Amino acid sequence: MHTRERGAAHINIFFFLVMLVLFLGALGFGYVQLTEKSAVDERITAILSRNQQLEHELLVYDHYVQDLAGVAGAAGTYDGRDGYNYELEDGVDKKTLEGVTIPGQLKSLLTDFAGQMQIPQSTATPVQSLLTQVKQTVDARDKRVTDLQGQNTTLGAQVNSMREAVSQANQQKTTEVTQLNEEKNDLRQNITTVTERLEIQIADLRAEVQRKNQELDSEREDRSTSEAAASKEKNTLRAQIGVLASKMALGSPPEQPDGSVLSASQVTRRAWVDLGRKDMLPRGTVFQITSPDGAKIKAYGRVDKLEYDRAELEVFNLADRFDPIVKGDQVRNDLYDRTLRRNIYLLGRFSYPLTKPAVKLKLQELGNTVVDAVSPGVDLVIVGSDSLNEEGDGFTPVTEMQEYKDALSLNIEITTLVKLRDFLRGASE
Repeated sequence: MHTRERGAAHINIFFFLVMLVLFLGALGFGYVQLTEKSAVDERITAILSRNQQLEHELLVYDHYVQDLAGVAGAAGTYDGRDGYNYELEDGVDKKTLEGVTIPGQLKSLLTDFAGQMQIPQSTATPVQSLLTQVKQTVDARDKRVTDLQGQNTTLGAQVNSMREAVSQANQQKTTEVTQLNEEKNDLRQNITTVTERLEIQIADLRAEVQRKNQELDSEREDRSTSEAAASKEKNTLRAQIGVLASKMALGSPPEQPDGSVLSASQVTRRAWVDLGRKDMLPRGTVFQITSPDGAKIKAYGRVDKLEYDRAELEVFNLADRFDPIVKGDQVRNDLYDRTLRRNIYLLGRFSYPLTKPAVKLKLQELGNTVVDAVSPGVDLVIVGSDSLNEEGDGFTPVTEMQEYKDALSLNIEITTLVKLRDFLRGASE
């Protein structure tokens, strides 16, 4: 009995301890849960407070954005900054701003405004810098306007002075114009009178011109007929002239001299030839003195004295003093002929000492005639050097001159001044 009571008491205490531990565990768990709930409640309270604060800030921000859009005047939809990731959790909508100022558009607007105000675009942003530049620009322009107004006042005074001077000048000019108008009216009346007279004279002249034109037409018809006949006659004469020119060709060969030496003196340098006045030999004629066969030029001789049938020559330019002039030597001059007298034309440029006047005089002394133009009656054309052209800066070849071409077409004998130089020495000495 006694033992059973101790055992029963032991079981109840153990159970009590277990229950106590469970109670204490439940109490600790409840405390922990209560503590965590309190912390959660505090966090929820803080979150609600922060959420209310954020809603207030968001409301202020929205009002700021709306007011800024109203001031900027450029409203649109703003999706965020370029290049920034705005991804949100599933089920949460991405927020965009409606009816707000787009920063890029505002910056472009400010840049355009800076350009219109002629302000460097680098100062377009921030707005404070732009406004500073605008103020400076406006102040400078205001100063410029003030300066221009001062200049305008000065110019106005000058203009008034000039207007007064112009007014005085206009009065003077008005008086002069009135006087000139009176003179003009008088002159116009005189011109009218003269014009009427001239019209009458012009009418008479027109009638005269018409009559002359009729006469000219008639003369043209007659001339056309005459030219046709003359052309036919010219062709016939040209053929005849060709035949005569071939018979009268200049240039005697050495075997046909003009004369021979009758006697000569080496001491006095004189020689007599068998030509004289009967042969129409002029004083001063220069001959080549050649050997009897004409192959060698021994000297030159100039006619000094004339007799009826002989002439005395002054000998010069002896080629060889050991080969003097002797009886039987021949004399010749291509420009001289006992019976033939020529019509000669000088073509080209003739230089000193054989100038054209000097050559003309010598040719006339030899019995020839020097003419002024190439025509069918010309027997010989002597050609000099090329002539100076009309511009005076060069020379025209003789062969291109019209007179040379006419001489060829008429079959006229042509020779050069160089070939005849020896026979013309008497003209320059």
